[in-house]
Amino acid sequence: MMSTSAAESYPKWLSDCKSELSHSQEWQDLREELESAIEQQLTESHVDQFANLSIAERKMFLERALRAVKNGDQCGKFNDTLNQSINKHVNSHVAHQLLDKSGFKPVATKSDLILDQSNEASMALLARWPELKTKLHRCFNKVLPSGLRQLTWKLYLSNPTVRSRYLTRLERDPQSTMSVLDLDVVKKCEALLQSEPTFKLLAFNTDILHAMKAVLSYHHACKQTRTPLLDTDYLLVVPFLVNALMVQGQGHRIPGESGTLTGPGTDHLISRESLGTLVEQYSTLMAARPAYMKESYNQDFKEGLRQCLAKVSGTLEVLDSGLADHLRKALNKEAKKLPLSESIKQVTRPMIRAMFVGYLSLDTIMYVWDQHMIGLDAPEFDITPAITVLIFIYLKKQLMSCNTVSEVSAILKSEAVKLKREQFMHGINKLFHKELYSLLIKDSGMPVLDPTQMPMPWQDWHRDDLPPVIRAEDRQISRQRRREEELREMNLKKELHDQRLLDEDLRKQQARVRWQQQLTDAEKAYSSREVELIKLLEEEKKKRVEASKRAEREIDKLAKEIEKLRKGQGSKPGPSTVPLCPSRVGRDLLKGVMKGANTLADGSSNDGR
Repeated sequence: MMSTSAAESYPKWLSDCKSELSHSQEWQDLREELESAIEQQLTESHVDQFANLSIAERKMFLERALRAVKNGDQCGKFNDTLNQSINKHVNSHVAHQLLDKSGFKPVATKSDLILDQSNEASMALLARWPELKTKLHRCFNKVLPSGLRQLTWKLYLSNPTVRSRYLTRLERDPQSTMSVLDLDVVKKCEALLQSEPTFKLLAFNTDILHAMKAVLSYHHACKQTRTPLLDTDYLLVVPFLVNALMVQGQGHRIPGESGTLTGPGTDHLISRESLGTLVEQYSTLMAARPAYMKESYNQDFKEGLRQCLAKVSGTLEVLDSGLADHLRKALNKEAKKLPLSESIKQVTRPMIRAMFVGYLSLDTIMYVWDQHMIGLDAPEFDITPAITVLIFIYLKKQLMSCNTVSEVSAILKSEAVKLKREQFMHGINKLFHKELYSLLIKDSGMPVLDPTQMPMPWQDWHRDDLPPVIRAEDRQISRQRRREEELREMNLKKELHDQRLLDEDLRKQQARVRWQQQLTDAEKAYSSREVELIKLLEEEKKKRVEASKRAEREIDKLAKEIEKLRKGQGSKPGPSTVPLCPSRVGRDLLKGVMKGANTLADGSSNDGR
């Protein structure tokens, strides 16, 4: 049950369902049965309390308990109550919307509103619990609304390491996110958008061109090579642009889609967050592609392509042997006879490597990619052979008139784009649904503890069905996928380790720069203060010398005056009859002179300070 704190982010009718179900007797009974199943697992595992388990172990115990009670009576009763509650609250909410004419489009029907509410609730639940993305397997061979599609691609192509690395480089050094062949990438993007007929809704838009260039330029910069990108690298970025541009509103509408494309205001496409999402999803898809879609030098490329084409040719021979025979003859003009899988390689490989981009219309491409996305967590699921077979079958009339490889290639390029999405949905449902859906929901085979019965270890063992025989090719595919998964995990760990080292080096470098700057500032301040003090000292010395010279001049002047007075008293008679002592007079005058000189010197010194 969803948490109360997050209830505001869900549709009101869904919160009402949660409130009603949490107080129902059916939920209480089911909860008791789940607790009993978990308690039995704890006993079997010799664990005292559920709280003693780790988070991963708790999830495993809970999953086993859910699988054990899934087909029980209590679970069935709760599902009935759940369906009734959802039906009641959804219809009530939609009825209020129909009465409120301002709350929806005038052309909206009750079915449209119910689908909108279901879509909104699904997105809210997936955003809250991303691990529930496996529930999207129920959307196999269905058209995903634009909002749910964006969330689905985001969940299945999530790679925080790639995203954070790109955004960090974009912030610190935007030049490092650009390829050495950036100008060539721009020209190639512009030429592709304007020349490819299926991309006409994307042409002549600077925001779209800038976003496409940014993704591909960074992709090429990560390769650290001057070799130009392949044509398929350019084609595979287009569906991500279409997905990011799908908005509710006015604009150019893709036929069959619920949203619009390149409506007013596409500048959101070149925002920092949007570019980060595009780079993250594109890089993740390029790494997660099957080996036969990558470059021929990749490991397991030949074997993967052989198995894919063998499945295409084998299915085509079963469904339409006449078309298969004609293609074998038209594509094999040499003396030696090649199997159909080898004959169709040269005409199907470009289409498969591009994941049908440029060969099918945009709405059909988005449908095909939706099926590919929801099957990324199922190792044995692959929609590509089925789509390839359907293209050959639907173009049978045109292909039967072809006699050369070039003619077959031209038909696939020019006529496949006319096929409708509904044709592929019908073909998948009629010919491939059972097989593909079983691969999509294939159980992992984890043992389940039955809370009501624990048979003896070897009881009725002879009645069990023998395990199916696995072909060598299937085992090899499983090993290859395991190796790819292990390699992907190793690369992810290495990237995380390198990122941590890079961040640590950056922090150390920033600390060194700050310390060096502080040391430089301190040295500058010390030098400046030293120069200032030296200047003040020189001025003080100069003023003292000038004051000393003035005092000496005054002393000399006064000495001369004393000498004059001394001479004058010796020659002129005075009225006094008692002569003054010359030594006393001189001493008094010298004291006065020295006092005046000291006063003058002290005054000059104070002025200097």
